[in-house]
Amino acid sequence: FATFMEMLAVDEWKPEWKMWLDFESHRAPAFALDALESTHPIWGPVESPGQATENFDVITYEKGASVVRMLESWLGAPVFRRGVRSYIRRHREGNARAADLWRALELAAKRPVEPIVSPWVERPGFPLIAVQRIDSAGQAQLLVEQERFFAGPSVGGAKRAEVRPIPLVIRVRPPHGRDRIVRALVDAKRSTIP
Repeated sequence: FATFMEMLAVDEWKPEWKMWLDFESHRAPAFALDALESTHPIWGPVESPGQATENFDVITYEKGASVVRMLESWLGAPVFRRGVRSYIRRHREGNARAADLWRALELAAKRPVEPIVSPWVERPGFPLIAVQRIDSAGQAQLLVEQERFFAGPSVGGAKRAEVRPIPLVIRVRPPHGRDRIVRALVDAKRSTIP
């Protein structure tokens, strides 16, 4: 969260620096590690100070920031900020858990957040997404397919077939009229979005 907020604050302060362009390139090492079979999730139980120290790595910080950015984009910045403000007010000068943030975002968004974000935080890896435009009965749709991405071809089968909820934000440009934003949740191996 802190890594995400660092980028957001600087982007608001100095938009000409185009911080979000750098954001993606700084995440590359985390995703290179997360594509390995030996990776670990962003979050895991911690039983000792040594285990806590092991969790201070690029997957926790950089991938974690990417998940927060994905969530902010999907919920929309105003909704996300309302939820974060509520969370901070409620837990100031106290302790909180990730579930408290997810709950505050759910209340602000009026839709589930925890079942969408938990697989990203609690499971290792990330999906490879293939998107294709298809026409069905004269209606344009997007066919979205997912499988877990691995850096090497030796991993297959059930591990590649892993499915997780993917919040997507899509700009739709109709032949006539104005562009519109579609927010969709892909939670199957194959999904269609009108």
